[in-house]
Amino acid sequence: METIEVQSGSLHWTVGPFLPGATDDRPDLIFLDDSHLAVAFTVGTDPDGTGTANVPRLHGAVLDPSSPGATDSFALAPVQMPYASDFSRGQTQPSLVMMSDHVLVAWRSEGKSGDHLGSELWSRRVPFTVSGDTITLDTSHLEVPLIQSDAQREGDQEAFRMVGTTLWPSGGIASAWNDTSRSLGVNAGRTDVVLQAGPD
Repeated sequence: METIEVQSGSLHWTVGPFLPGATDDRPDLIFLDDSHLAVAFTVGTDPDGTGTANVPRLHGAVLDPSSPGATDSFALAPVQMPYASDFSRGQTQPSLVMMSDHVLVAWRSEGKSGDHLGSELWSRRVPFTVSGDTITLDTSHLEVPLIQSDAQREGDQEAFRMVGTTLWPSGGIASAWNDTSRSLGVNAGRTDVVLQAGPD
């Protein structure tokens, strides 16, 4: 079992315990405002009943300064098909970016043998509202492919990271990953480092 421990000043939160997610995954942590934090991480699941929790799935939690200590998490499950109904496809490499009125949550979905798209990158807007000391997230929005070109969605995307930028006029997103897309020129099929910048 794993547990996430977060310390901010004199406040301490614990999320978990849960079955470990992907070996190389690390949680992502951001401030939502001056005192609330959001964390995204992967937990291990066993959808096929194999006895081994080897399918990572994305979870999140909001850390409230008025309620330190043990904090419950919630699933950030995919909504797009076939990912929504195929519980054997793992979610890995969580990434969070704070925008003006929402959090952008992104992740990598594992590919399946024979799927020409391979592993894919997704992002979802998560608007939130603040009422006193309480922050409420709206996780009902549909995720969209982080890569908008169909040709560049071919092949695997790995080692994904995303950060906010000061792109005019209201900020934007810069994302980087290792890519084996067949659309990237003479070395298609090999691994290339890709940088994508644009509006949220």
